[in-house]
Amino acid sequence: MSELVPTDDVPQDGEAFVAYVVALVEQGRRVAAVQVNAALTVTYWLVGRAISVNALRNGRADYGREILASLGQELGARFGAGFDPSNLSRMVSFARQFPDFARVSELAHQLSWTHVKALVAVKSEAARAFYADEAAAKHLSVRELRTAIERKAYERREIANAQIPEGSAVPRDTFRDPLILDALGLKDSFLEKDLEAAILRDMQAFLMEVGRGDWDAAESKLALLV
Repeated sequence: MSELVPTDDVPQDGEAFVAYVVALVEQGRRVAAVQVNAALTVTYWLVGRAISVNALRNGRADYGREILASLGQELGARFGAGFDPSNLSRMVSFARQFPDFARVSELAHQLSWTHVKALVAVKSEAARAFYADEAAAKHLSVRELRTAIERKAYERREIANAQIPEGSAVPRDTFRDPLILDALGLKDSFLEKDLEAAILRDMQAFLMEVGRGDWDAAESKLALLV
């Protein structure tokens, strides 16, 4: 069951019926969790947008800090520590960095607020969009998203793509994964000749392991790729 809709497959058998009802309850909880998360994330975006609009209308340079402090105190007294000035500042950043409400509504159903907090810390707009898309498409956990950001997955992908000439048989983004670069012993700023040498080393080791010493043929074939 993937949706909360009535079906005609209600089991008659006792154990199967219990399992069916348990699955209904578990699915309902999952749907509720997604909906609650989406509502909270959109709420935080709306709060951030409201603060941003209010601050821009006031026009004073120090007004933003003042409203964060006073509003944080007021909201904190009513709703708890989730609305302290630092979190309100993140909400403002969220609203400014993701101004398209349709996009925010989409992400709210795919990512948690903790994901969003990791994203708003990314300075580059292009990198931020990349990490948001990756997290949503690949269902990354918060830890996996943070790891990708810390390992500069976006920047390393861009560097790798820059080394691949137009018309190459090597698809762009082949070396986007930092794990691949690490496995080949390459740093972030590798050159094309470094990539070729690293692959040749791995191919040589592989041919030696399987007992095939046709190294010249392997090297000539690699030349066609790089």
